Amino acid sequence: MTLAITACKDRQKIPDTQSKQTVDTKKTAAPVTVYTADMVVNKNDIACKMPLNGHINDTAHYHGKVYGFCSAACKKNFQSDPTAYVKD
Repeated sequence: MTLAITACKDRQKIPDTQSKQTVDTKKTAAPVTVYTADMVVNKNDIACKMPLNGHINDTAHYHGKVYGFCSAACKKNFQSDPTAYVKD
């Protein structure tokens, strides 16, 4: 897939062929982040209690610690009320 980006023409009336730039979006795709068990402080998802076993879908930072979650829904539940899940 290619994407054409058109820049504003300056006062010298640059022809359209010189004011367009093509970007190959395959080369500019965002990198995929892989979370590992050594990156988080919990072995089980603290929202649903499911063992993470290396399957960490997302993380959240809270009080200087990184917690792992099995899904975005569990992370969202945690973020709605972290004190319900983490006892300092």
